[in-house]
Amino acid sequence: MMDAASPEPRTGRRGVARGMLPAFAYFYTVGSVGFWIPLYLRELGWNYSLVTWAATVYFAVLTPSTIISGVLADLVGRPNRLVCIGLSLNALAVETIIALHHNTSLVFAARAIQGLGLSAALPVALGSLSLSQGVRRGVGLTAVASASGMATGSIVGGLAAAVGPGLEWTFHTAALVSLVAAGAACGWQPPVTGGIARRGILGAVVLVPGDVWVVAAALVLRNVFAGGVFAVLPVLFHRVLGVGLLATAIALAANPLAQTMAVPLAVRMTRGRELALYSASLALTGLVFHAYLTWPSAEGVVIAQMFLGADYALIMVSGNSYILSRTPEEIRYTSSSIYNLAFNTGWILGTLIAGPFMDAYSPEAWVSLSRLGCLAAGLLASSAGIATGRRRDNG
Repeated sequence: MMDAASPEPRTGRRGVARGMLPAFAYFYTVGSVGFWIPLYLRELGWNYSLVTWAATVYFAVLTPSTIISGVLADLVGRPNRLVCIGLSLNALAVETIIALHHNTSLVFAARAIQGLGLSAALPVALGSLSLSQGVRRGVGLTAVASASGMATGSIVGGLAAAVGPGLEWTFHTAALVSLVAAGAACGWQPPVTGGIARRGILGAVVLVPGDVWVVAAALVLRNVFAGGVFAVLPVLFHRVLGVGLLATAIALAANPLAQTMAVPLAVRMTRGRELALYSASLALTGLVFHAYLTWPSAEGVVIAQMFLGADYALIMVSGNSYILSRTPEEIRYTSSSIYNLAFNTGWILGTLIAGPFMDAYSPEAWVSLSRLGCLAAGLLASSAGIATGRRRDNG
């Protein structure tokens, strides 16, 4: 098993940029289409259940496809082909949403294709960068690419919605970014792992230590609650809390901007403290939800979103660093998919529950409940350290 701080061979700047591009394209889509499609569909007359189910369909396909893509990258040794095909599918699906937005079934189908198309982007980006740059640096570079992609997508989307030609325009840019990233992937060969061809998918998964699955389960629990909130965030800010459209756009962009700035500090902080910071940052998400309810103003939601961005930088860096440092290098792409698998599983469960709950009660009621859910997630994550400590004592 590889130590998180061990030196590894490095690639040139061009290789690093190509390694970061799939994560950038993935989160550009999240920041543009993902952030703004709830308001887009709500303005078309969709109810909260349909709005959240549009997210559920996407994550229902993305989630199992993510772990399968990670395992396939380890087994087949052609990660770049997975990225090239997947990002091209995402571009096609985004354009389908724009063209056929009045047909509910076709929008759901396009969201499913998006989930399939994007499934390889993060495992390949994180896996290739951590193999070539070392775990902590690779995680940090992936986090920077992810946060900057989300920030760019949300800013472009906000400007288009508030002062520009409309949300359809920013959806077009998401398709274009995906196509550019797909083209770059076609001529790129990331590091390969090998060594598990005879194990198959199940054989790769069983190499993951038990405490890593506990850490993943904590993220699932956090996102059961947080996913329902994030699925309607622009609606919550603009329609429920009464924040203006431009302020809503600024608030949505503040999160990934704060993430981008916080990643270098998070990388430095997590060395040797991965699990402690991961547990604390999961619980601290609940403070953001408390701020939404107690400070329902433009200034309040912007500040809360900045705190959320910094908090999520800690979650992403510490969680991925713990997972990758605890798993064998021979299943690096498989282990690189675990964090996203857990994140998306929680989102699916959360959006399935949250939409009907909001229709029956209110979005504010779900946000209030989510404060306790995040605290429980932090406590669950801390139990992974207890389990690891017991194994060491018994060993």
